[in-house]
Amino acid sequence: MTSLKKPDLLASALGYQKSDAEIVDYNIWKLWTPQCGLAMRGPQPASLKPGEYCTSIGAAYTFGRFVAQPYPELLGKALNISSLNLGFSGVGPSFFNQPRHRALIELINRSKFATLSLLSGRSQSNSQFKTAWYSQEQYILENGKVVPADYAYQQLLDNSDRATVMALVEETRSRYLDEFIRLLEKITVPKVLLWFSKRSPDYEASGDTLFKLFGNFPHLINREMVEVLRLHCDDYVEYVDATGLPQQLISRLSQQPVAIERSRDYQAGKIQLARSQLTHNNYYPSPEMHIGVTQALTPVCKKFA
Repeated sequence: MTSLKKPDLLASALGYQKSDAEIVDYNIWKLWTPQCGLAMRGPQPASLKPGEYCTSIGAAYTFGRFVAQPYPELLGKALNISSLNLGFSGVGPSFFNQPRHRALIELINRSKFATLSLLSGRSQSNSQFKTAWYSQEQYILENGKVVPADYAYQQLLDNSDRATVMALVEETRSRYLDEFIRLLEKITVPKVLLWFSKRSPDYEASGDTLFKLFGNFPHLINREMVEVLRLHCDDYVEYVDATGLPQQLISRLSQQPVAIERSRDYQAGKIQLARSQLTHNNYYPSPEMHIGVTQALTPVCKKFA
């Protein structure tokens, strides 16, 4: 798994570590493969020998932003097994299908089992938007400009008719399913599909506003899509909760409230590309939610550990 010449590093986790350092130490470690390098959420697994660890696949919900102990770590402790956290900010299923990440598939298939969190549909490219390789919640427009996915969809809502928007949603969902099934077919160890969200999969997208279009994470994904993906997995866990939100951001050093800067703002239900201050987390799962989803996963995953 080691290359003599280190290739480019996917460093999104380092961005979280830099912005959130006063709140959480993510114990970042670096995984180097022949194709690329990846900054990984820690702690680093005690063992990556075949059959001696479990794997958790996902995005920032799995990474565990603003949480000292995310569910992959808690699950490993509950099962007394090393745990590999493959949670990367803003990724969709196509991220894991990229040739540059084939070493991740090898790592997954050496583990005892894998949990796969449903990923955001806005991290899926389509005929209108092309995702960036380094963050699939960033779109590369025809003019070369890179913008956040939610901002791109906001512009689409503002400038297109609803029929056009909903047709693009259906196209995106179809592509997402193709990519996710392709990923599932590559994984040879037992697979547990995970719905981890503040909302139920039972929602209907609406073009009235950006929020009604996306729903909460995993954006654009509905019950029909979940049922398709379940057929390709060995088990399924559905955990819906919002306990502990909003979560006030607290300094781990002074134990006092803190604020961090973010590159976007939301006003009147619309995203603005403007700097704003974040004092409370109402998007990512709280520590209580990570504990709850671990309790839901443990009896299911125990069958495969």
